[in-house]
Amino acid sequence: AMQTIFKEELLTHLLKGTSSKVGEDFFKSLVKHLCLAINVNGAWVTEYNEEKLLLQSRAFWIDQKFIEDYDYSIENTPCEIVYKNKDFYHVPDRVIELFPQDPDLLPFHAVSYMGVPLFAENGSNVIGHLAVMHNMPLPLNNEILDVFNIFAGRAAAELRRIKHEEATRESQDQLNKLVESAMDGIITMDNSFKVVGLNSSAKRLLMYENAEGIELDQWIHPDHRDKFRRLADSIQSLPEGSQHGWLPKGIILRNAERQLLQTEASLCCYTVNKHLFFSLIVRNLNDKIEAEEKISKLSAETHYLKQIIAEEHNTSDIVGESQAIINVMNQVMQVAPVDTTVLIYGETGTGKELFAQAIHTKSKRAAGEFIKVNCAAIPASLIESEFFGHEKGAFTGATAKREGRFSLADNGSIFLDEIGELNLDLQSKLLRVLQEGEFEPVGSSKTKKVNVRVIAATNKDLNKMVKDGLFREDLYYRLCVFPISLPPLREREDDSILIANTFLRKFSKKFGKKMEPFTNLDEQIIKNYSWPGNIRELQNIIERSVILSQDNTLRLQLNIPASAPAETVSTFADNRIFSSAELEELEKNNLRKAMEACQWKVSGIGSASELLGLKPTTLSSKLKSLNITRK
Repeated sequence: AMQTIFKEELLTHLLKGTSSKVGEDFFKSLVKHLCLAINVNGAWVTEYNEEKLLLQSRAFWIDQKFIEDYDYSIENTPCEIVYKNKDFYHVPDRVIELFPQDPDLLPFHAVSYMGVPLFAENGSNVIGHLAVMHNMPLPLNNEILDVFNIFAGRAAAELRRIKHEEATRESQDQLNKLVESAMDGIITMDNSFKVVGLNSSAKRLLMYENAEGIELDQWIHPDHRDKFRRLADSIQSLPEGSQHGWLPKGIILRNAERQLLQTEASLCCYTVNKHLFFSLIVRNLNDKIEAEEKISKLSAETHYLKQIIAEEHNTSDIVGESQAIINVMNQVMQVAPVDTTVLIYGETGTGKELFAQAIHTKSKRAAGEFIKVNCAAIPASLIESEFFGHEKGAFTGATAKREGRFSLADNGSIFLDEIGELNLDLQSKLLRVLQEGEFEPVGSSKTKKVNVRVIAATNKDLNKMVKDGLFREDLYYRLCVFPISLPPLREREDDSILIANTFLRKFSKKFGKKMEPFTNLDEQIIKNYSWPGNIRELQNIIERSVILSQDNTLRLQLNIPASAPAETVSTFADNRIFSSAELEELEKNNLRKAMEACQWKVSGIGSASELLGLKPTTLSSKLKSLNITRK
């Protein structure tokens, strides 16, 4: 009878303190009444943070007061035994001697300890624990143990409820974020089709900041309301979990500004607390139609630009009848259909890009892209990114993902001009692409495979660079499968006249002029000049001469006029002041070039005096004073 009375008194403490409370209030009441019930000076409920190995107090009552925000490490404490063994643990006396490294036992004057784990619903995972400590020895009897376990059961139930509530809230928050961030508009309605909520996309679409309570008639076009209602009726009869339907031809909505919006749409219904709701998910087709129009326009522009580029680099632009250029074209026609690497050698201005384009155009890859890269024009710090692309954030300034040139050239050809300028590190990565057809973009660990034909070009002696350790030998032999050497213009017999006439027609058309044909003197000058800059130099001189011509009469100028701004004169690129001796040497070289171009003819038609715009007597005097004679 005494045991029954004792248990009833203890249970009264439990029920009196916790029957109407939840959460923090529940736990505070529970630990306070537990201390009163079994006559100890401290009790607390904790939740276990496994990641941080911390016990976080939900409520802690000791010495007639609550301690707030009490978190502590589980290591070297009696509580650690409870968690590790997942079982009740009791230290009736001298607990400090057993756990000397627990920093909190001494300040609380602890003598005895008792703790029990609180389990999750599965009965195996420990989510917290209930414990008491006392400043005197605490012998154990069945009555105290029974009531302690009852208190622990209540604590475990409340802790499970809270964690379930937190998980539900977190799940709901994630769902809300998902709905809010959805690109599609989501319109939620009650069973009378009044709007009860819009996500951000729907607000932007309908231009309603607060659409709650608006009727169906206000935002769905009259011709589409019946279709909407029929679908709403039909999906309600479907089994739970399948109550959704698609409006195949979409639905026309009307926003707050009375604008009509063509949309794709689907509808679903569901029940919450016995109340029926509908969610209409819509996607604005106006944006899609506009985007498709933009894509179509861009495609047309791309097609047009490709035609322009094709015209600019047409193989018919390769002009020449010399045996040297015929031999090169025979090589081009041989290698073009064969899917192999080509290395084009040639001085600056010999037209290496034009021949690379010709190889691509005559190949099986002609329908693919022809991507050009000037290896000398790209900074060393960026060239790997240009070649292989990069991921967002791969380096400072990489604000977005970018495809590299090799990716753009997939199933096409890539032209690597000035290949000799590549550093050794990038040479090894290029070798991998040539051998295996794969690479990793900068900042990515994923391997990307491509099918690209490489056409390289250089004006350097790669064989010598290999011997000097400046170019990888294995890459050199991989590139040099089919070398093509382009002859300089000075070795192409009369091709210079044919090319000059091509440029004359081109620039006459470009600048809207009807230029007279070259004179015999012009042709003689063109044929006799050494053209160190090759075809590019010839092109520049013809273009400049057409621009400067008057009355459609061409005045061919091989030298930059003396009146030209200093910064435009490549010979005087350093803008320094010349001494009289240097000026004399410049004049001497200029006169010698003119005499050589006119085959040392001083006067008459096609003479050097005519070319220089000097009187024959003045020219003769200068030649004599500067001691210029024919070698």
